[in-house]
Amino acid sequence: MSNETEAQAIDLKELLLCLPTRERRTARIKMNRLSEEAGKPIYFELRALHYDEVAWIKSRGDNMDAEVVLKGVVSPKFESDEFAKSQGEARAQDAIKKYLSPGEIFDISRNVQKLSGYLSANVEEIKKK
Repeated sequence: MSNETEAQAIDLKELLLCLPTRERRTARIKMNRLSEEAGKPIYFELRALHYDEVAWIKSRGDNMDAEVVLKGVVSPKFESDEFAKSQGEARAQDAIKKYLSPGEIFDISRNVQKLSGYLSANVEEIKKK
C-alpha cells in the first residue's frame, strides 16, 4: 500500500508544528504592452490576497477583476489618489479601467487569484481501498 492510502488525518498540534505560519505568496510579472510603450521593461509585484480581502471584493459584486488588481498589485501602488488623479478620475477603481486594457486586468487578476489559491487543485481526495 502506498503512503497516501495509509495516510491518517493530521491533528492540529502536529499541523501547527510542521507549518507554523503561512506567508503570502508573491510574484513578479512583466507587462508586455506597457514595456513596449515605455521602451523598457515594466514589472508589477503581486501578492496573494487574504480571505477577508477576497470576501470584501466578492461582497462588492461588480468589477471583481479590477478590485483584485487593486488589492493584489503592491507595486506600483494603484490604490492611491495620485494614480486616480493621473487618469482624471476620483477613484482608483475607475482609473485602473482607463490605464489597463480589459485583457490586462483579466490576466493580472488571474495571476493574483492563482497566488491566493484559486484556479488550482488545492486538495486531493484519498480513496479508501
